[in-house]
Amino acid sequence: MGHKELEKETLPLYAFKVGEPTTLGEYFKKLRIIKGYSQKEVAQMVGVYPSSVINWEKNRYLPCRKYIRKLAKVLDPDPFELVQFEGVLSKLHKQILEFFEENPMSTQKECKEALGISWDLHKELLYLLDIGILEREFKGKTAHYRVRGKLERMISS
Repeated sequence: MGHKELEKETLPLYAFKVGEPTTLGEYFKKLRIIKGYSQKEVAQMVGVYPSSVINWEKNRYLPCRKYIRKLAKVLDPDPFELVQFEGVLSKLHKQILEFFEENPMSTQKECKEALGISWDLHKELLYLLDIGILEREFKGKTAHYRVRGKLERMISS
C-alpha cells in the first residue's frame, strides 16, 4: 500500500464535522451539554419531569411556549438562532416583530390597530421579551429592539 493511499484511509478525527441542530430539541440539547447540565438538572430548573426534557431532545414533541420561555432563561440561547426553529414563534409573534421592525417607537395601541388585534398583547409581548428577541439587533437589520423598559411600561399601563 502506497503512502498516498494510507493518507486517504486515516483521516484525522477533526476532519469530520458534527451537523448543526436541525430541530428545537437538538438545539436545546446542544445548549444543555455546553452548559454542563444533565437532563435531570434542566428538568428541575424548568419545573418538569426529566422524561419531558428527554422527549423534547428526542423531538417526540415540542415544549409549549411556557417551557420554551423557561428553557430560554436556563440555557440562554441566541434568540436569533432560537426563533429559526418551528414552534418558537407563532404567526402573531412574527407579525409583531415585523411591526416593531418597521415602527420601533410605536405604542401597544398602534401595534394592535395596525395588526387588527382586538385582544390584549401583554402575553405575546412578555413572551418575546423573555426569549430575548426584542432586546437584540434583528438579524442583519439596523433596527434594534432594545425596548424592554418601554414595553414593560406599555404592558403595565
